[in-house]
Amino acid sequence: MNTPIKLMLVDDHRIITDGLKVLLSDVPDMECVLTCANGEEAIEALSHLSADVVLLDIDMPVLDGIATLQRIKRDHPGTRVIMLSMHDEPALVERVLQLKADGYLVKNCGRDELILAIRNVHEGNDTSPVHWWKA
Repeated sequence: MNTPIKLMLVDDHRIITDGLKVLLSDVPDMECVLTCANGEEAIEALSHLSADVVLLDIDMPVLDGIATLQRIKRDHPGTRVIMLSMHDEPALVERVLQLKADGYLVKNCGRDELILAIRNVHEGNDTSPVHWWKA
């Protein structure tokens, strides 16, 4: 049996992290290992446990998603990061991809796109659904 993809969900809105956990709970090849409310919590958590893919919001208090992305990529280069945001401005997408985000997912995507994006980023594939971009 294959090891499930270990996910960390980072968003300051609990309804988002709770909703994502429920949305992904019946996906057999994925496991949510932790949710965090800001980037500082995520950085601290990654020093104690590993995650294969981090779904990371941009707009958060304490430590925002862009600063968190930079620290994750510096300190945990094997961890894949998908930015999960309501923002779909091309300049912002380009910026986070230049900062080594592995993908960018807009929050208005559907469940199937989310699952496909996670799997593709985890496996290093280049196939992109409509609502996300891959570096």
